[in-house]
Amino acid sequence: MDEAGPELLKLTYSDDPDIVKLSAWSLGQTGWEDAFNRLYELSESKDHEIREIADEAIEEWHSICGNDDDYFDDEEDYFEDEPDH
Repeated sequence: MDEAGPELLKLTYSDDPDIVKLSAWSLGQTGWEDAFNRLYELSESKDHEIREIADEAIEEWHSICGNDDDYFDDEEDYFEDEPDH
């Protein structure tokens, strides 16, 4: 899936939030090594839905990469939700 990663990464910079959400989710599914940093950036988005999808994509990314350590085992969300501004 590394070949899809760069194209999906480009789509995460779209002005259309729906494209950003779909491409972020898909990027998490690739397990592509370079995806993590962009997904982390998106997890800090001002858009609540983008943050949620990025958090889920990071979890999936970790699962695919075999990094299922205790990263998300706490009941609290690792990435605290901040109010939309």
